Amino acid sequence: MMQKRSIWSSSRSKLSCKEEWQMKVGEFQFPWHHITGDKTRKNNIDYRHAQGTEERHNSSIMASRLKKIIRLVISAAAVLCIVTASLGILVSRHAREPVVSDVIVVLGGDDGLRVSKGTRLYLENYAPCILLTGLDSRYYRPETPDWREKKMMKSGIARNVIFVDTTSKTSWDEAANTLHAMQEHGWKRALVVSDPPHMLRLHHTWSAAFNDSPEEFVLVATSPEWWNPLLWWSDPIGFRFVLSEINKNLYYAIMYY
Repeated sequence: MMQKRSIWSSSRSKLSCKEEWQMKVGEFQFPWHHITGDKTRKNNIDYRHAQGTEERHNSSIMASRLKKIIRLVISAAAVLCIVTASLGILVSRHAREPVVSDVIVVLGGDDGLRVSKGTRLYLENYAPCILLTGLDSRYYRPETPDWREKKMMKSGIARNVIFVDTTSKTSWDEAANTLHAMQEHGWKRALVVSDPPHMLRLHHTWSAAFNDSPEEFVLVATSPEWWNPLLWWSDPIGFRFVLSEINKNLYYAIMYY
């Protein structure tokens, strides 16, 4: 009885081990989900890394483009400043210091500055005669002095040394008619008085009119309070004058030079 019980017990024990092993095998599942999950996480990490790299690359490109745009804007602003400043120098650079001459030519279109400058030059003995241009023949009467003649006469200048040009309508006319008057009176050199922004056009106009002529001219500028060759744009008068002269220079270059 004891032996049978022992065999039975052993047999039962073996069956229990087998069943237990089968149960464990049946319950065991290979962790594919862990592998799949790891791959998914890895793919996500790679994607985010690639996406981050692309974003950084795009940001770098945008930053580079922005720097180029900023440099272009700064360069354009610098060029604009240089061109703007140089315009004042360009239109006025032909003015010279006065020298002893035969006649002082005070151009028309004056508000008093040119007459005052011409008067000072005469009183400082730079020339014995004065020629006023730009008088309108329709209204000028020889027996009635023009306001510019009156102003000079009040400064002590005799009327008989003041000549007038009543036929000139443009700067070209003034140059051509002055040359004719110089040849008629035997004047060899003229001091031509006008405002600083007028000098560029006068230089080219008078040079063309006096071409191949022995007569000479020297441009002498007034000294207006509103004129600064570097900051001409800061004053309304200087601003309008320079812009007007740029347009007139282009016109004269086509028509006369």
